Amino acid sequence: MGDVTTQQVKANRVMLHTTRQGKGTPVVLCHGGPGGYDDLGPVAAMIDDLAEVTRYDQRGSGRSERRPPYDVTTFVDDLEALRARRRIRKWVVGGHSWGASLALIYAARYPSRTRALLYISGTGLDPRWRTEYRRSRLSRLTPEARTRHEQLSRMSAGATGREREVIARERWQILEPTNYHDPHAMPDRPEDHDRLINPEVNALVNADHERIALSPRFVTRVAQLPMPALVVHGASDPRPGWSAETVARTMANGEFVSLPEVGHYPWVEKPELLRAALRAFLHGM
Repeated sequence: MGDVTTQQVKANRVMLHTTRQGKGTPVVLCHGGPGGYDDLGPVAAMIDDLAEVTRYDQRGSGRSERRPPYDVTTFVDDLEALRARRRIRKWVVGGHSWGASLALIYAARYPSRTRALLYISGTGLDPRWRTEYRRSRLSRLTPEARTRHEQLSRMSAGATGREREVIARERWQILEPTNYHDPHAMPDRPEDHDRLINPEVNALVNADHERIALSPRFVTRVAQLPMPALVVHGASDPRPGWSAETVARTMANGEFVSLPEVGHYPWVEKPELLRAALRAFLHGM
């Protein structure tokens, strides 16, 4: 791993917690969520001898400033302001999960600033993905866990404040293992997880994302993008691979790579496969 520099950077009138490492082709990595925090250090370390990698906590969560508004347009503006602040003419824009969607939306809005796209474990362009995702997650639960999940869902409707937080934590404990091919591979939850996430950001940005990114007009814009794109998806991710593959098939220069025995977090379960895919893509540019 190269030297890692962490600093607070003001971009688009918000203070963003940023991390930079490596030398070479400029790359930015956007974390999942929304309302989450940067967990892509292992991914940056896979390529930091080939690339200068920027990571950051998005507005409203992590170690960045909690300053509204929380919508997709503002998150894209933040990313573009960060590029301008770094004085990068053109960079590879990538992300994981929601961060993959953010990277794609940025590329569609700023194609002249986007050298290439890295789309890791994203949800794709077909609105039917969510129904299959929910069904897949529930099918991986034991009957006891499924019953408890249904109870918690009913309880959350009338919960407020602390009760809602306790319910959300237990639901996470039930559902999170379904994101892995091998549930035993799931790492321990960071101690500061609850402090770093922001459920309000998650709700607002997800709703806005549904409105923007799954519209026919947006799909048309994606089809017009000229840059190379690498779409990587775990074959055991409950989010359907066929939907993510639509990104690669829709773009003129898209490549889809399915990773066997991998769930939603490929750098946890099969880091060597993700590393090989990323490095081959960057070497080929």
